[in-house]
Amino acid sequence: MDLFFFFLIVEGLCVSAWISRKCLVLDEDNPYPNFAFNKMTCPRSQLTATCNCMEVSNLALELSTIPTTIQVLCLWDSSGMKIPHNGLRKFSHLQSLYIYGCLSAIDPEAFRGLAHLQMLFIDSSKQCNASLPSQVFSDLNNLEDVKLNNYELPQMEMCDLTGLSRMKRLDIKGSVNFTDLFCKVSCFSTTLEYLNIEMEDAGVLKPPICTHEQYKFPSLKGVRILFRNIDTIENNAFKCFKNITFLSMPMDYVLQSQILNSGIQQIDQVELHITEIHMKYICEIVPLLSVKKLYLNVQSFQEYSDSSWENCATLEEISLQSNLLATDLRFFILSS
Repeated sequence: MDLFFFFLIVEGLCVSAWISRKCLVLDEDNPYPNFAFNKMTCPRSQLTATCNCMEVSNLALELSTIPTTIQVLCLWDSSGMKIPHNGLRKFSHLQSLYIYGCLSAIDPEAFRGLAHLQMLFIDSSKQCNASLPSQVFSDLNNLEDVKLNNYELPQMEMCDLTGLSRMKRLDIKGSVNFTDLFCKVSCFSTTLEYLNIEMEDAGVLKPPICTHEQYKFPSLKGVRILFRNIDTIENNAFKCFKNITFLSMPMDYVLQSQILNSGIQQIDQVELHITEIHMKYICEIVPLLSVKKLYLNVQSFQEYSDSSWENCATLEEISLQSNLLATDLRFFILSS
């Protein structure tokens, strides 16, 4: 495979780069913090090169000429690429790995040798069936940040995690079972600081029953949960997340009653998508769950009396959004 060195003139700046048939490597002096392709971004390293490999099919062949010293590697896959055993081993200095596309398979030792990897982002526009074997993390002792879009965390029996001893941030987005996901997330309970969960259809939220008892998160600083749709919230479904930073969900009379018995004690910010529920019942949530900021997306308007808003008086901020309004309304409440 041929590799060429050249200069790009961009906005009056001279940028040096390496290019092969499908890869682009920008050197450490490149002034641009990001490289974009198909609306997906590859953050640049300030220390060394970034490689962007587009439509990769044979990983070993495509990466054969890429410098082993790169710290950021971004792969765009459109053909169901497989990451084989030791597929990235030569990039021992790698700190951040971004994979865009639905992989066909991930070998249990796909990330072998990546001891310096701190950030792993695997993103698919649709739910991907490729599983992440639990052994895939065995060499990732410095991994702190994991983002999975439309991929699932591996099943980890009794939280037997070799590696992942420094996990601090976890972002999960897609169609997953919330109860099952919690049992997996709890394996990182001692070190996890930030958790972000986005689910299209949560279905029935049940209290977790895991094979291990790691239900406390002593280091947790922020929990952000977004549900597009929920059928039912069972009692104590959130018993392990008593304090939530941000919660977005639909709201009706049934869910209003259920969220109050879910085990949540405090929510800093709540975003509610309302179809048919009186404002009085929305405001009941505010003091009971110590809500500070309330964001409402409403489909229809009702006539409200002053008493309907009484329990919302403790809010710091309330925002109203509707397609019936020409602009969003935001109110800041000043305490007397």
